[in-house]
Amino acid sequence: DFGLGNSDPATIGPPLPPGRTGLKYSTELCPPPGSYTIVRSVGAQPCFNDEWIPLYSDHSSDNDPDMAFGNMMLVNRPDSGSRMVYVDTVNKNLCPGTQYRFSTAIINVDKPDNCPNPSFPSLNLSLQTVTGQVMQFISTGQVSFASPVRGYKFGVYGFIFTMPAGIDRLVLKIELNYLGLNNCGDDFAIDDIAFSRIITCTL
Repeated sequence: DFGLGNSDPATIGPPLPPGRTGLKYSTELCPPPGSYTIVRSVGAQPCFNDEWIPLYSDHSSDNDPDMAFGNMMLVNRPDSGSRMVYVDTVNKNLCPGTQYRFSTAIINVDKPDNCPNPSFPSLNLSLQTVTGQVMQFISTGQVSFASPVRGYKFGVYGFIFTMPAGIDRLVLKIELNYLGLNNCGDDFAIDDIAFSRIITCTL
């Protein structure tokens, strides 16, 4: 996750560590194109003529009362440049033959109003070796407008991966793989990036 905020929904969280994203960090509640910010809610102030949904909690808060002020990464789509949303390396002991899950929660933050031809974001989640060999990946498909029914909810995307022998580190990547021509419908928030073991192993 992206840490905890506080009772003030206008508080901006700190940037990600160097090398974790190709996007620029912004200290604005409404980050400009090609940038991201770390916030606990969307809508503390209207963004871009009120084009974004009111999102009052992150994905962690929806599932854990102790994360009531949980932060999320809010992304304004890049018009050009890097499409790397998040990257990290797993350096812990990884057991050959053991199953792991790589997943994240994503929500489109645009309103459908005044966006008749949206360009929805699509992201790739991949596991790679440190030399760049892709071990497994999925595409989220186009992440469309979020439904207000029962409150706006994140969708969870991911896959199960069986660890092969001879590899001791993995690189986790989340990249934009689709940017349409229309500059609406393509902004999103991401939370709870997780790589977890689902079957216990003995080292």
